[in-house]
Amino acid sequence: QAQGSPSTAAFVSLSSITDAATAPQILQTIRPSWWITNSAPLPSDVDWTVLHIPRWQRMVLSKMVFFSIAAVWLLFFVPVTFIAGLSTLSNLSSALPFLDPVVDIPFVASFLEGFL
Repeated sequence: QAQGSPSTAAFVSLSSITDAATAPQILQTIRPSWWITNSAPLPSDVDWTVLHIPRWQRMVLSKMVFFSIAAVWLLFFVPVTFIAGLSTLSNLSSALPFLDPVVDIPFVASFLEGFL
């Protein structure tokens, strides 16, 4: 966008540390989520090209990231939970008979179950 055109983001500089510590705690509007105050990043840390992304586009991107993370979470944890259910000590001892003497010792069995 052209220099000086309106944007949905702003940077504010405060004159003292006290003002900077107080600013995030002050109610700026009756809708608290309308203005969000944080410490300003360094100018080199700001990606200046994305400050003019429309609000609806930011919301769509946010939802896409959320659903992508949810999909990865489900695709990872469901198989891991299934495999963990199969790897109990009793199931392993039925498949591997040489583990029967270990299962009979309560301390060792509970210790190994903690790892499985």
